[in-house]
Amino acid sequence: MNRFLRETWELWYWAMFCPSRLQQRMNEWVPAEEKDGVRSDTHSSDILLFRPNSRFIAQFVLLIFLFSLPLIWGIALHGQAIDFLLLFEAIVTAYSIGIFCLSIGFHIPLLVDLVYPVNSEVYQTVRDEAQGILPPGLFVIPLALILTTTWFCMLLLKKDRFFLAYNFILIGGTISAWLGSWLAIQNWYFALVATGLVGLLSIGLSVFILVYDFSNIRIDKLEITYEVALFVVVFLASIMIFIMAIIMSFAAVVMAVIIVVVMVRIVISMGSIATLPLPFFLLTCWLIAASLSPTMQDWLAIITTVMLTALGFEDLNWMSLLAVPVTLISYYRLPDYFILTFINFLFDRNPVRLLHLLPPYTTELVWLPLLNHDRILAAAFRTDASATLATFQKMQTSPLPGLRFTIEQALPQIITDQLNIIRNIYELIAIATPEHPFLPLLAPTFYQIESLEINKQVIQTVSSSSYFKNNWSFDIENGTNIDTLLPRLQIVAKDVDAALKGGNIGIRKRALEPILTYLLRLELQLPKLGLTTLAIKRWKPVLAKWRRVIELELQEQQQQSQDELLNPFQYGNPLRSDRANLFRGRQKFADEIVRLILDRNRPTLVLHGPRRCGKTSFLYNLPRLLPSSLLPVYLDLQSSATTTDEAAFCQGLVRAIHRDSRSQGIELPITPTRKEFLETPYITLEDWLEQALPRLGERRLLLNLDEFEKIGTAIKEKRLSLNLLDELRHLIQHYDSLAFLFSGVQTLDELGPNWSSYFISVVPLEMTYLEPDEAESLLTNPDPEFALRYERGIVEEIIQLTRCQPYLLQLLGSALVTQANLNHTQLVTPDLLQAAIPEAFTNGEPYFTNVWTEFTGNNPAEIIAGQEFLLELANGLAPGHSQDLTDAAIGRLRRYHAIEQTDNGYVFEVPLLERWVRERAVKNSNF
Repeated sequence: MNRFLRETWELWYWAMFCPSRLQQRMNEWVPAEEKDGVRSDTHSSDILLFRPNSRFIAQFVLLIFLFSLPLIWGIALHGQAIDFLLLFEAIVTAYSIGIFCLSIGFHIPLLVDLVYPVNSEVYQTVRDEAQGILPPGLFVIPLALILTTTWFCMLLLKKDRFFLAYNFILIGGTISAWLGSWLAIQNWYFALVATGLVGLLSIGLSVFILVYDFSNIRIDKLEITYEVALFVVVFLASIMIFIMAIIMSFAAVVMAVIIVVVMVRIVISMGSIATLPLPFFLLTCWLIAASLSPTMQDWLAIITTVMLTALGFEDLNWMSLLAVPVTLISYYRLPDYFILTFINFLFDRNPVRLLHLLPPYTTELVWLPLLNHDRILAAAFRTDASATLATFQKMQTSPLPGLRFTIEQALPQIITDQLNIIRNIYELIAIATPEHPFLPLLAPTFYQIESLEINKQVIQTVSSSSYFKNNWSFDIENGTNIDTLLPRLQIVAKDVDAALKGGNIGIRKRALEPILTYLLRLELQLPKLGLTTLAIKRWKPVLAKWRRVIELELQEQQQQSQDELLNPFQYGNPLRSDRANLFRGRQKFADEIVRLILDRNRPTLVLHGPRRCGKTSFLYNLPRLLPSSLLPVYLDLQSSATTTDEAAFCQGLVRAIHRDSRSQGIELPITPTRKEFLETPYITLEDWLEQALPRLGERRLLLNLDEFEKIGTAIKEKRLSLNLLDELRHLIQHYDSLAFLFSGVQTLDELGPNWSSYFISVVPLEMTYLEPDEAESLLTNPDPEFALRYERGIVEEIIQLTRCQPYLLQLLGSALVTQANLNHTQLVTPDLLQAAIPEAFTNGEPYFTNVWTEFTGNNPAEIIAGQEFLLELANGLAPGHSQDLTDAAIGRLRRYHAIEQTDNGYVFEVPLLERWVRERAVKNSNF
């Protein structure tokens, strides 16, 4: 009983203050059918009418009855027995309206409570008229029997498959009542027969449905026993209704009168509100508005206000305008706001417990934000984030603007607190991952796959200048400071993760130092990002904390590897301008380029040579090798986005010019849109060049197209057309401010006749090996902090082994540092060199395999012949296969500097390659 009463109280409280919790109860007690894996919400019409739940209905009716107690008391003191019809009317009306809106259904009795004492004479008139048409002596017993039988059937037949039978009983009885009410006025004997026949028809249909349903149930003993018992009860109930058909012919009059009275009383009740004294009228407005508030619809608030004001205008005149503020204050729950604010200041200051005294727990209907609610929410996260997360998510799902405003105000502080409580480098790295326990739930937009993919595109290296360049080019959305800074810190966290994966402390140190500088610079730049003073005060501790954590990690790693040598060598990726210490030589190529560009003939330059000989590194470092009168622009054609179609090529070229010009302090016109390039790619390109080139003044653009062979591949695959070659030739011939340098493995002649015919004034520049002094400088002084030393003759031996090939120098140098660290020495000896060579072979496997599979022939047969030739040459054996194939393979091997011809025959150009072939190469057997 206590539980039942508690649930009854909760039913009203949730309907008035927490509709979502009431919805949850209805979904649990009468769940809707699941469709496509989704279960919709249960409506009040479902649980009160279509699929009734006896416990819920009992609680609902009990509340209606409790709210009707003042009416019962008033009728008992001042009314007559017939006035108890008003009680029945109030309950039926409340139940009927509750089917559509629970909250207003609860309070219909309260409205009648207010109106009845003031306007009882109106009810008296209606009561007298109703009493005059009732058959004498037939009122209480038939009415009680009808209500009892109907209620009994409704409780028993709550299962879904018996609901149709219940409907037939109810509809049949109603038809009998309506027919009887009309016939009773005309002929009482005919009413007996007609009403009985209609009742019999309804009972027959009900029995048919029950029998049909019973015959189709599953064979289960317990189920059959229950179904049989239920069937017997329903059948007996149907017989009872049939027996009562005669009585119902008279009772039908009562039902008809009741229906009329109910409709009249509803109209009277609404009309009587206007005749109430002003305090009672305003109290009624308050009650109606509070009842409609759970609907949370602005338009309903306006309509209710207008209707109540107009209703009271005739009797109250301009005083009825007081209904406007009263209705709106009640609808938007302003008193709740003041009460909750008082609770905020008065009660327990533990923020986690205090949150449970505030929305959305105590009420979900506070439209305005509560004072200090955002600070309490942020403080609760600091106290117990796990426990507060459920409250945060509950507030997120609320449609009310007050709670949304609270979240918007609290979220920056909550997120900065999460960023500031990191204790070690691993918690810092977790900030950028969807596995973080809180941030992906607090700010899901920044942890979607698309957002995290941005970081992969932005981060190309974690070293000095390019690091700043990449991060400061991040697109910032307009919005809160979360939009401005959280993506940047996600990039920092990913950079730190990448830095810690470095091979040794030297690499990790080099990677972490620019990140520390970036964080310091970002802290200084906060005012320029448009942040408020409060936001700057919030974010500065975060940036300072992150710097401290990274510095502590760096110090700890330095202590763990006190004697470890810095490994500055880089053999995997091209050397960008920030790795200038590692880039050696090539000045003569730069000088030759300047000379040729200034030549009156303005030839097209083609920089070619074997892979991994430093062509791309040279192009990256051109800005510091060329005079200021030449502005190099780098475009990597290996990117598929550039060779997708001709619009993409033109757009990529414009973007590259715009990017590299801006890096030199030159602002060019904004780049055209993708749509413009798609419509007319070449016209759009030339129009933009006509605007941009005058801004260069006396400077010339050197357009460096790296991996230019990809254009030929795209033409063969029909992604590009020969129109592109026409356009390039047009630009070369007619734009004096433009110079072109194509870079790749092949020459134009090797690409086919199309290229040679389109570019007739071509100067090839072959890039192969460094000079010996440049190679020695690279080995002995790759970095100012480099401490590795070599025994006499070791440097010369390395130069002889690598033939000063840049990639192999970097590869072998890196392996030497690794071996020195493993042996805890800073001196390279012959034994250390021999130990480093196998490691170099392992680390450089992609390079050696590329030479082995691509430089040995143009087709499978040539490749096999070339590989056999190299194997025999490496082992000192004479070739023993087809001379034609061997000659073709030898020609290709010589072209790509794998071998060379001397007075004693063919030899490997690079001894290290010869040793790899002898020790590691396996003839390709896949052809």
